[in-house]
Amino acid sequence: MATQPTNLPVPSESPRDLKFNAGKIDEFVTSLVNAYTDRFGNEHYTIEGLRWLAQQAIAQYGWIPFGTFQDGATLTLPNQILKDETDGNYYRWDGSFLPSGKVVPDNSTPASTGGVGVGAWISVGDSSLKAMLASSQGASMIGTSSGVNLQVEIDKLKSSSYISPEMYMSGSETDHTSAFKQALTAAKDLNKKFIATGSYVLSASNSDPIRIEVDADMSQATVTCSTYQAGDVWLLSNTLFEIPQAEVDVTSKFSNSTYQKGQTSFPVTGLQGTIILDSTDVVMVRNNGGALSNQLKSEVHEIDPDGTLRYRNYYSYSDRPVVKYKPFTNILDFKMPRIILDGARLNNIVLCSRNNTVITGSSIDINNNGSSRQAVNFQSCSRVSVNNIYMSPVGYLGANAPANPSGRNEAAYFILTEKCSDVTLENCCNINGWGGYDGNKTRNVHINRCDFPGIGGHFSMSDIYVNECTIRYHCASQGWGQWVATNCIHLGMFGIDVMEFWSAKRDYMSSWDGEVIIDGLKVLLPSTCAGYFVVSSLEPKYNGNFMATSPDVVIRNVTIDLTNASALVDLRILDLGVSGGSNFEQYMILPNSHYIENIKVVGSRSYGQNLVVSVVSNQRNYSSITQPQLSAIVGRGRYKLTIKDVDLSRLGNTNAETVPRYNVQAFKFTNYGVPQSIDIMRSYNCVPYTSAWSDMNIRVSDQDMLLGYVDGAVARTASSYNRILFNNCRIYGVGWGGSGGKRAGIFDFNYCLFGWPSAITGIPETSSSSIGGYLGGNESGNAATGKLSGCAIFVAENSYQVVDPTFKSRVVGNYINTGVYQS
Repeated sequence: MATQPTNLPVPSESPRDLKFNAGKIDEFVTSLVNAYTDRFGNEHYTIEGLRWLAQQAIAQYGWIPFGTFQDGATLTLPNQILKDETDGNYYRWDGSFLPSGKVVPDNSTPASTGGVGVGAWISVGDSSLKAMLASSQGASMIGTSSGVNLQVEIDKLKSSSYISPEMYMSGSETDHTSAFKQALTAAKDLNKKFIATGSYVLSASNSDPIRIEVDADMSQATVTCSTYQAGDVWLLSNTLFEIPQAEVDVTSKFSNSTYQKGQTSFPVTGLQGTIILDSTDVVMVRNNGGALSNQLKSEVHEIDPDGTLRYRNYYSYSDRPVVKYKPFTNILDFKMPRIILDGARLNNIVLCSRNNTVITGSSIDINNNGSSRQAVNFQSCSRVSVNNIYMSPVGYLGANAPANPSGRNEAAYFILTEKCSDVTLENCCNINGWGGYDGNKTRNVHINRCDFPGIGGHFSMSDIYVNECTIRYHCASQGWGQWVATNCIHLGMFGIDVMEFWSAKRDYMSSWDGEVIIDGLKVLLPSTCAGYFVVSSLEPKYNGNFMATSPDVVIRNVTIDLTNASALVDLRILDLGVSGGSNFEQYMILPNSHYIENIKVVGSRSYGQNLVVSVVSNQRNYSSITQPQLSAIVGRGRYKLTIKDVDLSRLGNTNAETVPRYNVQAFKFTNYGVPQSIDIMRSYNCVPYTSAWSDMNIRVSDQDMLLGYVDGAVARTASSYNRILFNNCRIYGVGWGGSGGKRAGIFDFNYCLFGWPSAITGIPETSSSSIGGYLGGNESGNAATGKLSGCAIFVAENSYQVVDPTFKSRVVGNYINTGVYQS
């Protein structure tokens, strides 16, 4: 019968308690259970329990492989394990390590060095090890290079609000690309944010870039990249960071769809995201310096679950397009690190094909002729934005470039989009390359407060809005919709002799089917600029198997600073081109209207007679066009040109009386006409200088001006449709010149004053200068002018200032020729 202890307090000298405790001592020493119970009912560890507890604590640091039985070893810790090559299992020593560790001679086995069992060798694999690892404590059995076991590392990851690359670094790396990839993979698996704050060395890759699929904040980090890829800049393929999203072929869902221009929906449900239409239909043939290439129909849409499109379909398709789809998703926020390209030559710093991505940048510093063709490259995605990226100069532009790499092409586009929609760029700066932004097949682009060499859009672009930006080279696009620039600065790149702020892409048929609006532009011309055009909208230079469109243009609130423009010899506000004699005009639809208002020049510039100035330079000649060709290119059937408040008077004086004459030109129609309506008002010395034979209505009011000209006109008759009216103007050197003395129009002058050219040129007459001959005695057989009503002639200041007597009598008598003028 077991001894029953007392409840006397400790220490007790009761014989019953002493006998009871003697039994407990034996239980403590020899029992194989982990605990015993004292006389008060409390549990305590036995020696076996203490051994088990120590094993558990030691095991938290993981098993440490220490060699094989066959090679021999001396173990000093309970978690050191040996492999038996005869059975492939690992064993730990469960016995004593006294006095100098467990010694295992060469060519041993577990059986020959103590046996297998408790207090001897205990197997930890394969089956035992697998069972351990599969248990809830399995991860605690695996050590890591950081000195703690895997369970500790997992617990750290679970408890952390973010993942960093340092969690996967040993501290001895010279390249941290692997740590970044491991950390970003873990962040994706654990749905954690990625944060990097240190200095790192990363490598770009052609096939395995660093993929970002979670929010990533590297804004406090610095990344140095030296990956160099040789060869032509247009063939570079390496990328540092990639933000991916897979696309799905959903062409089968559109089997009942038609594809027509102007379409606003498809009979498809259940999709919400980006769809991209790609077909084999040829839009046009691009002529890139004689190299011809087919351009295929493709456009991007955003579709709602009921099939509604955000944008109208632009193309009609004869070939059924392949349709690719990407759903809209949550916003991914990538804050870029400071990038140092130390001799690196990359294709992309960031390649993004994911919808709903926000990229916030830092600085991209260039060392040792480093470069990247694109800092950010968006491909086939929607609702994306990039902001606050600055790229330092590459150190060479144009002729200063080394042979390889080659010049400004090295930073070709900075930010590029292809097959994208809803793109926003803000507060970015880069003065390298062809363009700060460029794209293909992209619609609805907003660019705010950026400093770029240029803003482009090679092919099938739509709706580009530029606000408060500085442009150093030019803007050029092909596409449709609106192209709008507001409150911008055009610095003009030093070393470029001819520049425009905006032009239609000439290698893509010079076509923009829509409206170009420039509202609020300050132009600072460099000393190397010989020719400057605010907007250049030229005619086609080849037959591209495409009906191009000349855009409607609005130019408002432009200031041109001539302070440094010492080389300027050709200034045009709107340049519409010169026919090349190949009748390519038949492939371009005429614009409906051009509107120019509030243009002024500041600063001063001295020059001779070499400066040619045109408010509208238009030498397109349609004399070779046929009636069917004309019918194909006429838009609404009438062209409207409006000029208001253009003041170029600070261009200064000249030593030739007809230069500068700020010409306003129209389209030259001869055999077939298109009605043209031209209004010029409050615009100093802006003079109609026209070529059309008929169907023109020109109204000039409230301004000072020199004489005008009709080039190549036939003799005017009473049935002429040309009507030219002047109201409340001061006209100097009065007359209306024309080849052979022919003036194809009826002229009305209401409340006008007539004087001599010296009033505008500032050069006094030194020989007889007669005014009014073309509208008086020297009409060369033409019928008389329409009327002169309420007009006057300035008093001559010297004997050289002469008035044609017939003209003078008509002015004094308020002349009306009822034969050609109908009141």
